[in-house]
Amino acid sequence: MGYIRTFAPDLLPNPVSDAQFIPRLSIQTVRQFLRKQLEWSFRAATKAGQKLRPTWKRECEQTIYRLAYCILRHKIPQWAIVNLDQTMVQLIPGARLRTYDVRGAKQVALHGKDDKRGFTVVLAIALTGYLLGTQSVWDGKTDDSLPSKGVRQPAEAEGHTFVTNPKNAWSSLLTMKMLFEDNIAPYREKMLAEHGLRDTDDNKMIVIFDCWRIHRSEAFREWLRSTYRWLIYVFIPAGCT
Repeated sequence: MGYIRTFAPDLLPNPVSDAQFIPRLSIQTVRQFLRKQLEWSFRAATKAGQKLRPTWKRECEQTIYRLAYCILRHKIPQWAIVNLDQTMVQLIPGARLRTYDVRGAKQVALHGKDDKRGFTVVLAIALTGYLLGTQSVWDGKTDDSLPSKGVRQPAEAEGHTFVTNPKNAWSSLLTMKMLFEDNIAPYREKMLAEHGLRDTDDNKMIVIFDCWRIHRSEAFREWLRSTYRWLIYVFIPAGCT
């Protein structure tokens, strides 16, 4: 609308509001205008693809074999097989958006692309399709760095948790411990009760991690082994998530 108002105001009835005029423009008309008049095409900001290790196929096979062995040996039900991963959610999501620019342009500028503000959300889903409560990690030292209580409370009532990391908005050893204490372990207790099972170490549970340094750290793995003797953890090979 800004382009039309500036360079072709005669196309608009006078007076006119954006709400009155925009519905008259079909998607096809807009696309033709962008392509022919502005010489724009739909472009994406690019980045290098992640490289796979030469041994990735063998490593994936070994992961599958280990999962199969653990499931059969310990008779692990589907609800007790949980896949866990995390992703950064940008508050200004410009880096993941596409934009219009001149066809053939070598450099495509994207507003907000370098804005790194955001939080990490940790997602966990069982093989049954049950989505466990999420954990969101925010950069800060106190609860003042979290969303307001009015925003958090409805989500917390559904089992989602909000935590802070004083160094950055990524998961840390402490937040991963909190994830198991506040999300993973309560989920297991709930499922055991629903299926009439006793809470013993013989009722194993598998949690699948991506191959991230915090997950692989000796401190975290030792804590898991000593705290949750019923837990079996498996790592997806690097670069394969």
